Amino acid sequence: MPSTDSAPGSPISIGLGMPRPATAPASLFDALVHAPIDAHVACPLQGPPLVRASRLPAPMRAAPVRVVVDLDVDPAGVPLEGAHRIHVDIDDDEFDDACALALPAPLVVFGRGARTPADRADHAQRTGVIPGLDLTAGPDAIADFLSVVAHGDTGFVARTGHADGVLEILAATVAALTGDDVRRAVASPDPTALAALPPAAATAVREVLLGVVVTDATGLGALERRLGSTPTPSPRFAP
Repeated sequence: MPSTDSAPGSPISIGLGMPRPATAPASLFDALVHAPIDAHVACPLQGPPLVRASRLPAPMRAAPVRVVVDLDVDPAGVPLEGAHRIHVDIDDDEFDDACALALPAPLVVFGRGARTPADRADHAQRTGVIPGLDLTAGPDAIADFLSVVAHGDTGFVARTGHADGVLEILAATVAALTGDDVRRAVASPDPTALAALPPAAATAVREVLLGVVVTDATGLGALERRLGSTPTPSPRFAP
């Protein structure tokens, strides 16, 4: 479980499972990415930025932008009201304890340990929380994970260390929903084909893929230009 002695740089997050949003994104790429707050810019691709709980203002509702909280401290006393989602990295043997936390925003659980991503996803969906998927798991594990969540009720959040991972998991999610080869989609995502999805198909994809955390935002500007997004100045977040 998260604790006050969590080491800096080891992301932790926690949030309650909630139904899929009633309002669909404006497009497949709309507000999809959650980048660290210091790298965030306001543009169609980027959604609420990622902020460590230890940097939150009190109360958070006074912040000028909504945020995704990376819970790196004990949640007791942390001003989490108004969060978009709360993410936690948790050891597999503490999964049930994390799911039992009463928090004011959707919980996304990224597991650590010997269990497979697909097994964690099944457990998460049965307990009503949102499974997280680290894309370092590899194509086979991604395909198995998506076979569990693609037609489930919770959706999922992905995490990648680079901007190209955004296209990879989008393509993989489309493939899982349509019965195509997920492993091939991860290896060779086609941004033109993704952009050409009809609105109903794009909505279906975003009901499953709720967001993508990009821990290294270096390539996001190039990805935004590739997808036709135009960055604009961002509201500042003062921790």
